[in-house]
Amino acid sequence: SKILEKPYIAIEVIKALPLSVIQLCELFWQKQEREEDDLDYEKNSMESQYGLVNEFRHSYFPASANQTPIKWLLQIAFYETLDFIIEFTNKSIEYYSKSDYGKEDVVKITLHINGKEVLQYLSSSIWCTYRGNDSTVVPHLLQSIHMALEKFLLELSQIIDQKTIQNILIKILIQSKSASLTSIVCSVVLANPNKFYDIALILFRTIELFHLDTIRCSNEFQAKLLYSIGYGMDKLKNLLYVDERLKTCEDKHRNSNLELLFLNYQLLGVKEFTEEQNKEFIEKLYEIIDQYKSNFSTSKSFGILLARMDRRNLKFKISEQEGNNLLIEFSLKKLSAENRELSEQTHKQFEETFKYTFLKIWSDFLIGEKNKNKKCEEYDNNPLLALSETKQLIEELTS
Repeated sequence: SKILEKPYIAIEVIKALPLSVIQLCELFWQKQEREEDDLDYEKNSMESQYGLVNEFRHSYFPASANQTPIKWLLQIAFYETLDFIIEFTNKSIEYYSKSDYGKEDVVKITLHINGKEVLQYLSSSIWCTYRGNDSTVVPHLLQSIHMALEKFLLELSQIIDQKTIQNILIKILIQSKSASLTSIVCSVVLANPNKFYDIALILFRTIELFHLDTIRCSNEFQAKLLYSIGYGMDKLKNLLYVDERLKTCEDKHRNSNLELLFLNYQLLGVKEFTEEQNKEFIEKLYEIIDQYKSNFSTSKSFGILLARMDRRNLKFKISEQEGNNLLIEFSLKKLSAENRELSEQTHKQFEETFKYTFLKIWSDFLIGEKNKNKKCEEYDNNPLLALSETKQLIEELTS
């Protein structure tokens, strides 16, 4: 079990016997058929909901790409390890979808890949597994495996030819039953939009992915805070795991998402494409939007999204900011009365939910020297504003 729990002390063993280590992972991580939980509390554990053993419940906290042997196995026996990850994840997520927890939030979606339809399980927590920022119901073991795969593919995409990586990404999409792996593919595309535009088109054809990737993106602002919980209490864990996660927050593509990518392609095209190639590519994007709009159910459920992501329905306002930076603001040319009312209601709910967020960020900055923004500067210049909002928050909590 030391090889599985502390792989950094068994690197030579992993190098010498990678396939045997993969077999160990399968044997010790996944609950075997007919194997029952001994205690009632084990039956209700999150690991049990995914068909995983309970023995390693606390072994992989905090989740990190360095937590399991997967990071090293990918370097030594890539395709065998990838096959294991896909099969392991498929079993776990399929098991979860049938559990009491999974029945409440998991839905099935369809990917359209080269004329094939691929069914996958999807939920917000499943989609965010590789980031761990909305995955409180996903075991740390599963998160760590996904983190290792995402990190390795991002690194590989910078050194291996485009065609090879594209084939790997398509393999993952076709063989996966879990959208958690599709989300990793999405991350690689967001990091390399001018390389994997064909993969982007595949993702764009499944409209359910847009909203969940926007949620993932919005959660990125608190990722550093989540990863830093308990920082300093265990220096070895900080060095091995927490610092690795904090480093990922610096990746530029974390602040992007599928909706922004779709819009950016319409505005900027694909780098190194000719004007004619970009015109053809943008036409494919319009075909996707128009197909969604022609479907009554989809148009009704995702009307606001479709209006926002269609360049033909947007007006632009460009203003110059400090440091010679340009700010581009978008507004909708037209939006149905029903969607406008829904948009206003959603905006009010959002403001109500997050109205004290900047106050919290400001307090975090004062306590832990976190990043500060313009809203925080307002509190610096007017401390009475912070005091007033704090009193209001206390009143709401006690009422």
